[in-house]
Amino acid sequence: MVELRFAQLVDGTHVLRFTNEVWNAGDGPIELEAPSPKKRKKRRRDKVLYQNLYDAPVDGRRSARRRVHGRIIFHADHGHYHFADFAKYELLECGAAGDCELIGESPKVSFCLVDSELVEGSHPRQYTVCELKEPQGITPGYSDVYAWNLPDQWVVLQDGPLADGEYALRSTADPGNLLNEGGGERELNNAAVVYFTVESGQLGNARDTP
Repeated sequence: MVELRFAQLVDGTHVLRFTNEVWNAGDGPIELEAPSPKKRKKRRRDKVLYQNLYDAPVDGRRSARRRVHGRIIFHADHGHYHFADFAKYELLECGAAGDCELIGESPKVSFCLVDSELVEGSHPRQYTVCELKEPQGITPGYSDVYAWNLPDQWVVLQDGPLADGEYALRSTADPGNLLNEGGGERELNNAAVVYFTVESGQLGNARDTP
């Protein structure tokens, strides 16, 4: 998470904007599919969702297909389909002793899962669109980046501008454990925390440690 910025929405609400990155450090792709029924009377805003599991990072055979107890929804501001509840953002205020208290959150954030940037490895990019006719996902070694200036990419500051002090921003991917990530510790490494200061109303440099 980088590029922290204070901003105000058109209705005057104060928010903290930031860029968020989720990357696939596993052995297989995260792939989601929302098959359209052959017949439907009208376009629905959310779809039945499946996760496809493969026996190789790229060009593998599908080894399993499991129903995901989540939703694919149409995001009107972004103009394409998102996986609902994929991320959770939390804002914390930290004391001198290093203890942090939750003061704000955006608990349900939807994502369009695509291969935005290559973090490590050399696999080809597989996922580039978020339409119903194509699966969406993240190839091993790639990350999905949501820039700070995208709609809804913020935490609302309920009490207005942040006072001077120490803060932390925590991002958690798949907070409801809806996806199969391979089991074991791989299911538990989904959170990242960035610490920052506010001095004279201005944001200080973001860092990974308190």
